Amino acid sequence: MNQKLSSSLEQDAQQIEILLSNNFDKMTLGELNFIREKLDKLWGMQIEKRGNTEIIYLTDSQRESGDYLSFRITQEEFKDATVKIGDLFYTHWGYDQTNTEMYKVTKISPTGKTVMVRQIGTKSKEGSGGFMCDQAMPDPDFEIKVRIYDEEKHYYVDQKEHLPDLRVKISRSSSWNPKSKKHEEIGSVLLRGSVYYAHESKHLQNLYPIKKEESTYRSWYA
Repeated sequence: MNQKLSSSLEQDAQQIEILLSNNFDKMTLGELNFIREKLDKLWGMQIEKRGNTEIIYLTDSQRESGDYLSFRITQEEFKDATVKIGDLFYTHWGYDQTNTEMYKVTKISPTGKTVMVRQIGTKSKEGSGGFMCDQAMPDPDFEIKVRIYDEEKHYYVDQKEHLPDLRVKISRSSSWNPKSKKHEEIGSVLLRGSVYYAHESKHLQNLYPIKKEESTYRSWYA
């Protein structure tokens, strides 16, 4: 509990109490974000003006309300999230380096629970190159081909056909619900299943959404 607070800090504590007393279940995303912005501003003012000399200590109930506010924001933000044919996803893998693989959705099952994905190429974002690293962007028009090892030439040769499409499960990222006391899948759409990387092998991976104009970090050895 807060004791012997200055008048200005007491006012902040009262505003926080009022904001966290709202019924978040009946609020829109805009209303929820408004509450979050007001709370963030109050915390920012507390740190900037008072530092560690005076602190507003939240009760357990207030902390739970703050956690539930975050849960509801995520829930509203992604409530209409879907997967469409042509959507792009990526995954990372590697030890002491970050390899990046990209995929595009080619088919959605009638149940809407799984999709077929095809591995596509990547390209470096212009101007992103660093020391053995860059930002990789999806290249949906380039499909990774089947490779066959040429015994005479002693190297792999790309074939005309692309790697087979693979079925993966549609899932969502999870967030902690302080009311139900469990993690619930309410966040961004992701895919999970065994997919090709490095051409030959398949591994169980999470695939994360990415837009055509977006990029993600990758690195390599010299």
